[in-house]
Amino acid sequence: MSMKAINTYICKGCNLFYNLDNLDKLNTINIICDNHPEKMIKTYCKTNKQLLCKICSANCSCSNQGEMNHQSIFRKTLEDYIQLIIPSLQNELEMIQVLLKNLQQYQDKIFGATQFIKMMTQMRKYLSSEQSLEMNKLFNFENNQIQFQHSELQKHETIQILNSKQNQEDIKIIELEKQVADLQNQLKEAQDQLLIQAKTYQDKFDSISKRNKDKFDTLTLDYKTNLDSLSNDNQVKLDAQSKQHQAMLNIQLQENQAKLNDQQVEFQLQLENTQKESHEKLALLTKENEMKLESMQKQIQALLYSQTQETQKLKNHAKQLEEQPQPSALGSLVDNILNRNNLSRLFQLTGPTILLYRATRDGFKAQDFHSSCDNKGPTISFIKSQHNQIFGGYTSLSWMSPNSVAFHKDNDSFLFNLTKNTMHKQYQKIDYGIKHDKNYLMAFGYGDIMISYDCDINSQSVCDLGGTYMPPKDATYLQLSARNHLSGSYNYKVTEIEVYQVLV
Repeated sequence: MSMKAINTYICKGCNLFYNLDNLDKLNTINIICDNHPEKMIKTYCKTNKQLLCKICSANCSCSNQGEMNHQSIFRKTLEDYIQLIIPSLQNELEMIQVLLKNLQQYQDKIFGATQFIKMMTQMRKYLSSEQSLEMNKLFNFENNQIQFQHSELQKHETIQILNSKQNQEDIKIIELEKQVADLQNQLKEAQDQLLIQAKTYQDKFDSISKRNKDKFDTLTLDYKTNLDSLSNDNQVKLDAQSKQHQAMLNIQLQENQAKLNDQQVEFQLQLENTQKESHEKLALLTKENEMKLESMQKQIQALLYSQTQETQKLKNHAKQLEEQPQPSALGSLVDNILNRNNLSRLFQLTGPTILLYRATRDGFKAQDFHSSCDNKGPTISFIKSQHNQIFGGYTSLSWMSPNSVAFHKDNDSFLFNLTKNTMHKQYQKIDYGIKHDKNYLMAFGYGDIMISYDCDINSQSVCDLGGTYMPPKDATYLQLSARNHLSGSYNYKVTEIEVYQVLV
């Protein structure tokens, strides 16, 4: 190898450069020094039996810090050795796990006498001296007969170990360790030769570098002298060429300026002619557009007048439809109430009505009712029970679906039964006039009317007249006659519901 720079060498065989510092980094062992945590260990002191970094190795207290006492540790050698001993340790671990499993199964498993003595013998090498002594007292391993059994077991185990794959691996490990030691010695000798060659090449490199530096200084001085001479000559030539180029540029500039002036005059004439033509065309287009715009305005006004007439007709028709509501699905009793011209009605509504919800059309679920009737203002509700009773109630408040149940006072609300032609106003607990509950369709009073979810298929709807609204004269609150008055029974199914918005 030949030297190229400090700590850098080139191999003559492959022409590659190597750096000793990089080689040292590649040999890093993942073990840090106890005294210098920022340093990795490099050597092993045989006298003190310690792993040392470079600093600790230099300051070691042993009498001989040379090669005999301090052994270099190489990463590849250490990794190979670790890989060799891992299988042996795994076999030991498996043997311990088998012994531990047998001991844990002692109370549940039957052991043969010879088998148990063999297991105890195998276990002795993993016990401390005190534990081994206790085992000797317990099983009297000093007894001749047990000693003979133990000796026979040991012979049997020895034959098994010699014939096992583990014994072959142990022999291979010993041979490999010897080969590793030989390789370490050969590597040490190669390193010593490499260091001697490196010092020789370093001296040659220093000598060559000094000679090259002297030559470089001489050449630099000569080059500088020649450069100064050439610079002066070139400066004179450059000044003459610069003056010549400046004169040529001035001539070209004057010629270009004259051409530009001629082009500007010609462009100005063309621009004036174009503007004149554009003004004439614009004037002609403006006159035509004004005539078209006037014609379109007349057409639009005619269309607007026609649409206004049609809109007025539709409004008049809608008003007639509002004043003449469609027949109720519940029959003439409801129609009589909705007919504002009927003076014999049980009660009078404050304005025309619009159908918001019909259960047989929109559904009997609570969300069906609330999606059609919430936030619509005053409403009147007509309910037909399974007993053919038509009853209901009026409220001036909008129905709502709060997250939690809420009662509201409504001084204008009342209940009625059209089949029996009775009307029931509030007389107590007026703060409970209307109940808003998203799980019910509608609820009046303190349990007076409660229409449940899916009321067409279950009998969970309730009428308990008298909680808030006055029961009939011949009945009192909580009596059967009061409970049966509106719907025909306390619990019932519903066959139809109609809710109308009352326009104020």
